[in-house]
Amino acid sequence: MSPAELRRSYDLWRKRERKAYLLWRSRQRRLDPDDPRRAEAFRDYRRTQAVRRRRRRQLDRLPITDMDAAGRADLIREEGVRRFAYNDSAHNATFGVGHLLHKGPVNDADRRRWGTPQRPLSMAVVDSVLAKDLEKFERVVRDVFRRARLEPNQNMFNACVSLAFNIGAGGFATSTVARQIRAGNKRAAADAFLLWDNPPELRPRRQRERRLFLS
Repeated sequence: MSPAELRRSYDLWRKRERKAYLLWRSRQRRLDPDDPRRAEAFRDYRRTQAVRRRRRRQLDRLPITDMDAAGRADLIREEGVRRFAYNDSAHNATFGVGHLLHKGPVNDADRRRWGTPQRPLSMAVVDSVLAKDLEKFERVVRDVFRRARLEPNQNMFNACVSLAFNIGAGGFATSTVARQIRAGNKRAAADAFLLWDNPPELRPRRQRERRLFLS
């Protein structure tokens, strides 16, 4: 089973476990204690729970190579999202989660291809574009950890990708954060996130990324 298939399987069994749990609790309330359907529902709940836990253990043994769904959701909250073509702060045409369409302002072709506030595209399109954009940032983070004395967990990896997305792949590769990771200094690497707080409005984001890195 590939890592992507394993993640999908874990998500599927987590939903099945929740559904089985709710059915069991419902039958507990509605049925007599000696009704065999109560025991059947409990067995199904424990079975789905066991599979979900097994998938979780398998996921935990995988090397961390990509930002996960929780990390992408955090990144979207930090960056903001627009499901249509818009001009960024530098007046360049942009879409979704900071995806640069081209230098210069939005034109009619952009509006036809990438939507407008009145005709926004779906989040599925936003997610697809974001996943493609994330590849270069995930690659630079993987490279830093590959040559490091630190083994990343998912939160460490997510925090670094979030920082790289914001400051650029090159900026991350040469940052104090990356240097401290390579040296195996987790606390110093976390503290170095706070160096990237210009403009000052970024300070709360850097603090959240630091906490995530240490969690």
